[in-house]
Amino acid sequence: MNLTDLSVRLNFHRSGTGGLPRLIAMTDPDRESDPVALIERLPAAAAVIFRHYGNPDRDHLAAVGMAAANRRGVYFLVADDVRLAGRIGADGVHFPEHRIRRRDRRVGTALSRFPLVTAAAHSRRAALAAEWAGVDAVILSPVFPTPSHPERAAMGPLRFALAAFDMRVPVYALGGVKAANAGRLAAAGAYGLAGIGLFSVD
Repeated sequence: MNLTDLSVRLNFHRSGTGGLPRLIAMTDPDRESDPVALIERLPAAAAVIFRHYGNPDRDHLAAVGMAAANRRGVYFLVADDVRLAGRIGADGVHFPEHRIRRRDRRVGTALSRFPLVTAAAHSRRAALAAEWAGVDAVILSPVFPTPSHPERAAMGPLRFALAAFDMRVPVYALGGVKAANAGRLAAAGAYGLAGIGLFSVD
């Protein structure tokens, strides 16, 4: 099943709150070094969070990725770097949980400068903190076991549903998300899906 078919089947092809994307791909240099190749596989109106932390060519890769996202009609967010996001004209910034927990001033800066700001959370408490900070969406993980973070215990669909319950901002499911379990996440209240392997070439 391709990504467009998946999003249509689960009603993730329709914009919801604030017209936010339903699918978010996370770049991962260990699993795919070329972010453009990932962006080219995404359906229009999806989003990509550019990570590639520590890459000496990160600025160049981000600029090239931003250009590809513009061509594809894909939202482009930079992970944890407000300055880089500003330099390339990105659509937004994604923050790790610890930035929210520490009330980092960069979060407030991003909220005032970009139309889309997301935050990672690994518990309901962290998700609520992100909501209170004013972000546009929360990416909650890991829902299922994932090779990206084998040290973290998976919460499963039930705990995900409890953590996402009554949140005022959209909550995305991340971690071990596949076409085979995406339906369970939709039923658990996921606004959308995020992942790395979900967007890999079969």
